[in-house]
Order: sequence, then C-alpha cells, then structure tokens
Amino acid sequence: MSMRKLRIGVLMTLLGLVYACEKKPLPEAENTAPDFYLDATVNGEHLYFGAGENDYYMNSSHFLDTNHVFVLKADLSQTTCTASCGYALSILINDKKTSLASEPFDIDRALHTGNYIYNDQSLPPLYYQAFLKPLHSQSTSEIYRWQLNGVEIQSYTASAIVESGSKFSPALYFEDAEGLCSANLIKQYRIGNVLQSEIEVQKEGPTDVLMYSFSANPSGKAPFRYTWDFGDGTTESSSTQPFHTYTSQGFYNVKLTLTDALQDTCINFYQIPAFIDPRCEANFTSVFTPIPNTKGYSAITVLLKHPDGRVFSSKPLSQSGLSAFEILEVSDYKLNNNNEPTKKIKIRFNCSVQNGMDQIKIENAEAVLAVSYE
Repeated sequence: MSMRKLRIGVLMTLLGLVYACEKKPLPEAENTAPDFYLDATVNGEHLYFGAGENDYYMNSSHFLDTNHVFVLKADLSQTTCTASCGYALSILINDKKTSLASEPFDIDRALHTGNYIYNDQSLPPLYYQAFLKPLHSQSTSEIYRWQLNGVEIQSYTASAIVESGSKFSPALYFEDAEGLCSANLIKQYRIGNVLQSEIEVQKEGPTDVLMYSFSANPSGKAPFRYTWDFGDGTTESSSTQPFHTYTSQGFYNVKLTLTDALQDTCINFYQIPAFIDPRCEANFTSVFTPIPNTKGYSAITVLLKHPDGRVFSSKPLSQSGLSAFEILEVSDYKLNNNNEPTKKIKIRFNCSVQNGMDQIKIENAEAVLAVSYE
C-alpha cells in the first residue's frame, strides 16, 4: 500500500471517530401547559389546577333557565373522582336578554371582553324607564315631537327604555298652535350615573329687562364645581346660583357643566326664550326609574366546590366593592363532545362564595375556561 493511500485511510478513520463522538441535539421540550386552568388565592392559600392534570376535565355547556335567559356554563372539575377530590370551579354567564328556545342564539351579545356584574343580592339595574315631559302646559292644538335614539314620537309626553351606562340624548321639537313660534332642545344624559342634575331658571327684574337667575340641585359627591355657559358668547360663570342679563331678544341654550368631588362630570341644557313678550320654549324634565334586574341579565355566578363536597356560591351574597369579574380574552375553540361550537375565555376575578354560614374568599383569580353555544 502506498503512503498516500495509508494517509488517506488514517484521515478517514479519524473523521469517523470525531463524527461518532459528536453529541446529538436533544429533542425540544414539549409545551405541556394545560389549555384550561384556575390559578387563585382561596382563603389565603394558593390554589391551582388544570385540565389534563389529576383527572381534571373542561366541560362546556349551556342551557335556557326558568326565566328564559340563556346561561353559558364552564365547569372545570375532576371527572371520575369519588373520594379525596380536589376543588372544582364552575362559572355561569347570563345572556343580556330573554330568548325563546327556538330562536338563534347570539353568542357575541352574551359574551364579550370587559367587566360583568355578579348575580347576587344587590344587582344594579341594567335598564331604566325614561319619562319625558315638557315644562310647557299641554294644549291639544300644539305639536310636540320627540327624537329618542333615532325614533320619532309625536305626543305630549314620551318614554323609552334606556340601557345603564349608555349616553341618551332626547330632543323635543315644539310648534305653537298658530304656527308662529317653534323651538327645539337636545339634552344629554349618562344613564345610571350618580351625578345628575336639572337646571332651574327664574325670570328676574322688570318685564322689559331680560334678567334670569339659574340654579341646580345635583346628586353626587359634594363639593361641586359649576361652569355656566349662557349661550350668548359672554364670559362663563362658576357661581353656584348666577344671574345673567341678555342684551338682545332670542332663544339661548344655557349649558351647565357640573363636576363633583370624584371628578365625575355631567352636562345639562336649558332653553331661555329671552323675549319681552312671552314666547314658546322646548324645555322638558326627565325622570329615570330603574327597572329591577330580576332575571340577572349579563350577570355572573361563581360556584366553587370544596374538597369536602360542599358547593359554595356567589349568589347568596351582596358582593363587596372589591369584588370584580372581567373577561380578558374571547376566542373560538374546538367543538365539544356534544359537537357544539365553543368559545375559549380568559377571565380575572375576585369574589366571596357562601354555603350556609360559611364563606370562602377568592382573590387574584385567573382562569381560562370554555363555554358552548348553539
């Protein structure tokens, strides 16, 4: 064998030994984190469990309750446990309206990101009955037209159902019997807001002097900050009960902006018919009556099953001001075992749950769950 062939053979052998000694890359670690879980502090102790671990399973369902309200249910629990079981969590989410069993269900109406209320003993109203009445005395020959959320109503008074938290801007259009005078006014309301007020006006001084006094009786947390805009381009006033004189006749829409001690703000309007001779006006009063939320619309119930078998519920309690429930994320998920579409939701919440005289406090809770729908 020639020296050249010998050297090549030795080199190939060494290369083979080097390649054989190289470490093969380790397989990448699989992500085994559960899709669904609860991570919370329960009575001061950390609690965690997830689907696929310790026989926990995510069960998604829905049903129509006795009030004809659709309820979305997420249940994260152990499936075959008969003894020494762990905690289990159920969340029930009520739809925002009643439904017939035969009608299509709008999942986006019932399920959305944002804050929800608890279906407890102090449910705030979700809707109010608005009743609107002109300050002008009724005459059958005069015309009163209302615009309420895009709906026109021709009558002396008007009413509407308005949603809590919404902005409501009713408008009154008035024409007198002779057709010689017309006026209109739009007001602004934040429905269910603590801070509300109506403007009160009194004509002052001689008939030929267009002087008026203004006041308001606000609800909310005092002290209040007033900003009056008299509608004629003059300097605004911060007085609680200002006087103002108009230098020329005409209709003027007075605007009051109120701010309370919590920095909440509301705005209201009043129309001044500043004329020497009496003229028409379109001022009106508004009364908002809460509609009891007896059906638990858009409300949440939390059920926590204790390892001893007792089920604790958020429903018997009036939740404290620290209690909250928020849906952070909503996304489509797989069909469940009943071949129903599901939504995956990520939630964050604090609440207390009760069974008999015993209570459990759930704090800093985060969960990912699933609910089904049709």
